[in-house]
Amino acid sequence: MKSYKKYSLLQLIVLALIMTFSASDLFAQENKEIQLTEFLLVVQNSDNNKIVMECKEGCAWKTLSYNLSDNRKPQAIDEYGMTDLNKVNSQEDADLSNFLFTV
Repeated sequence: MKSYKKYSLLQLIVLALIMTFSASDLFAQENKEIQLTEFLLVVQNSDNNKIVMECKEGCAWKTLSYNLSDNRKPQAIDEYGMTDLNKVNSQEDADLSNFLFTV
């Protein structure tokens, strides 16, 4: 009976050690430096229910306009212009910022 308890305790200790040293690899996060970039937008709301955006810095586009109405879906805007929220842009350009917002 005593040998069974010692064997079980030894098993638990070994198992705990294995889990302790192997878990650090499982839960380790990749240290990745994130480079933040700036962008500058000027947004104007006109009298005729229209939003006009002008990108001054960090975009591939210069001017975008969007008509507001009650039945329109939100419009996604990224560094390349009007886009779809479900579309993931695989292009990366060091001269452009990485952003996404909706109007």
